[in-house]
Amino acid sequence: MIELLHNLPRFLFLTGKGGVGKTSIACAAAVDLARRGNRVLLVSTDPASNVGQVFDQRVGYAITPIVGVAGLDALEIDPEAAAEEYRQRALAPIRDFLSVKDLADVTEQLSGSCTTEIASFNEFTAFLAGNDIARGYDHIVFDTAPTGHTVRLLKLPGEWTSFLEDGLGDASCLGPMAGLDKTRTTYADALTALADPSVTRLGLVARPQTSSLAEASRTADELAEAGVHATHLVINGILPSEPISDVLADAIRAEETAAIAAMPVNLAGLTIDRLPLRSRDVMGLDALTTLLSEAPDHTPALAAPRANAPAGSSDSLAATIAQLAAKDHGLVMVVGKGGVGKTTMAAAIAVGLSDRGKDVLLTTTDPAAHLAWTVGEAAPFEVSSIDPVQAVADYRRHVMDTKGAGLDADGRANLAEDLRSPCTEEVAVFQAFAAAVEQSAHRFVVMDTAPTGHTLLLMDATGSYHREVVRNLPEQAGLTPLARLQDPDNTSVIVVTLPETTPVLEATGLAADLTRANITTWGWIVNRSLTPTDTTSPLLAERINAEQTPLREAQAQTGRVAVVPYSDTPPVGVNQLRQLSTASDRDAGHAVREQVRLRYAQAATAVRAGAHNTDLLADSTCCSPASCCGNPSADIGGFGAGLYDATEAAELPLEAIEASLGCGNPTTVAALCEGERVLDLGSGGGIDVLLSARRVGQSGFAYGVDMTDEMLDLARTNAANAGATNVEFLKGTIEDVPLPDGAVDVVISNCVINLSTDKPAALAEMFRVLAPGGRIGISDVVAEDHLTPAERAERGSYVGCIAGALSKSEYLQGLAAAGFTDPTVEFTHQVADDMHSAIIRATKLVR
Repeated sequence: MIELLHNLPRFLFLTGKGGVGKTSIACAAAVDLARRGNRVLLVSTDPASNVGQVFDQRVGYAITPIVGVAGLDALEIDPEAAAEEYRQRALAPIRDFLSVKDLADVTEQLSGSCTTEIASFNEFTAFLAGNDIARGYDHIVFDTAPTGHTVRLLKLPGEWTSFLEDGLGDASCLGPMAGLDKTRTTYADALTALADPSVTRLGLVARPQTSSLAEASRTADELAEAGVHATHLVINGILPSEPISDVLADAIRAEETAAIAAMPVNLAGLTIDRLPLRSRDVMGLDALTTLLSEAPDHTPALAAPRANAPAGSSDSLAATIAQLAAKDHGLVMVVGKGGVGKTTMAAAIAVGLSDRGKDVLLTTTDPAAHLAWTVGEAAPFEVSSIDPVQAVADYRRHVMDTKGAGLDADGRANLAEDLRSPCTEEVAVFQAFAAAVEQSAHRFVVMDTAPTGHTLLLMDATGSYHREVVRNLPEQAGLTPLARLQDPDNTSVIVVTLPETTPVLEATGLAADLTRANITTWGWIVNRSLTPTDTTSPLLAERINAEQTPLREAQAQTGRVAVVPYSDTPPVGVNQLRQLSTASDRDAGHAVREQVRLRYAQAATAVRAGAHNTDLLADSTCCSPASCCGNPSADIGGFGAGLYDATEAAELPLEAIEASLGCGNPTTVAALCEGERVLDLGSGGGIDVLLSARRVGQSGFAYGVDMTDEMLDLARTNAANAGATNVEFLKGTIEDVPLPDGAVDVVISNCVINLSTDKPAALAEMFRVLAPGGRIGISDVVAEDHLTPAERAERGSYVGCIAGALSKSEYLQGLAAAGFTDPTVEFTHQVADDMHSAIIRATKLVR
């Protein structure tokens, strides 16, 4: 048993910055307690709760038994549902006494983020104060919201208690004072329970990183100021030792060891649990059962390292910044759950835009951010933060100087009391936020926003302000912050997430919420990915495999996805941020190649398991543009086995047909002759090699080159089943073909050149391996000349054969540059808007 659960009092409270794993630990703790015979209730107060996702069942705004764990129930406090119940309760006593207009005005006052905050708090305090539901449980485990929100939530008991004790102020954002007066004791009881360690245990959760531990230290201090003292610390995700040496893994362990050794004094004195990094996301009861163990969940001796894992980022952050820099001004909002690296990404974007000569303001609305620390003192642009404390002071002073100027002494006293309401902070921060948005009309404003829950509350405040302007000053409606946020020409919203299941699900939900508010998501950044690294650590290799599904899900959301490689230390200072913002195209290409390899490996495995070609083309885990890319304009009929002559295909092994994912039939394009030597680049399951072998006969020979072990194994099996003896499948890349100069007479390829991240090298290799007088006959996806690279990316992903496609002119120029003569590109059928499958031919002259 971990120390966190030893001699546990009735309430367990876990808190920490988003992304540290506190939800998983809360769920695991609740399971452990229930299996020891306790009646346990798991309560989430996080506006972006994902408890249901961890247990793989629906958990909502009702107490729900957890399947498979007797005695365990869970509840997710839905802020919107809580706010609606609160509104109805607040309006009930006065509904019959107000006119329709007055009732509408009061309802509008009760529709802002302040009401949502206090309504959720009402639900939260009821459990701590011992309501009837709470009395039925031995333990209640609270999975709290990210740090900034948690601190505000926990400070509310003292603030609301003192605010209500005086019985003064304008309660417009709380409902009638009479209604609140009935719960005055509840607030006091909740604060007492929180502050009593014999009743409540407060555990901090952090990652073994300097920034995460520093954040936990700040949280501990802020909670102590509210009279609530943390007693336990869980350091989650420590990379365990392994029998091999790996540069990245060794650097991570060294950094983690140093961070833990130098942790702040207020943390070092707590009772500490250390949990190892798990090989996969903690989802489901089996994973939760092992989470709280200090033993690794994999066997290093049996875990084979990933071979030749390339380094780099998927679509470089530099490419993302270059697209943003096409404009001269605008708002760049970097949003996402806490702990995903928004601050670092925002700072890197600001550095990149500044280096491109743009006027930049980098600012934050996150109460828990450490922006100045990330950028350092040498920033070549303006750096500011919206400090809630200062914003509140400025707002109070402004209101007293304006609204209070004409009041008498008693009126000013009442107004001052009203401004002591915790709701004032939301209003004040929003005023500062609106001022920063306004500057985006003439410069770049890069905004590092608060974690998901707080961001959504902020968006709601923006919407309330917009509705107020539309109602009272309709001529100014187009100038409100919401109008600017809804204008895609002014605002680029970038969602930052991690390559893990829960962060991607949360990011998807955030993007959906923004869409419902008519705010368009411009692109995504997947941060701290191991996939682009060259690690050989067995455990990190397992984590890489676990990353692939979340990466695909992120790619399905948008045509713009940048994958930033994992770094053992977060970039700090302008120079390190500049390195991050100028990642080379070569690095970007490595990760694309790795994603292609993994995607086609999964296709081969699926065929081995009985999948059909139509399944691969329609399945979101496979390789057609319509599935991989979430591309509604793509035509999956333009891909796959249906492009082959049925009579000819019927003579081949079934698995060779089912594995076909190309966009044409290059064996007919190349017009093969008896005795010729043929090379198929990206040979996959072997269909084109086997067809070529039949056409060239026993006096000829057909080679296939592929970089995917699973596809090579499938192709060799298919060749054996077909009885083909004049074929050979080689492992290699199309940019570095494992054949000597002049080895073949014909090069064919089927929808593979577009996947290359170094197309000049691929075309040059085709020219090199061809004998003089040789020719190419390939099928590939080709864009119309008017489409820019960005427009191609909007139609589908790189791995889905769309984003990496050359235009017709680019193809012709590239072939000529490689040395080919008489190049031609002939469109055959459309596969996406203004993008086509094409036949490409060219010849290598005899010299």
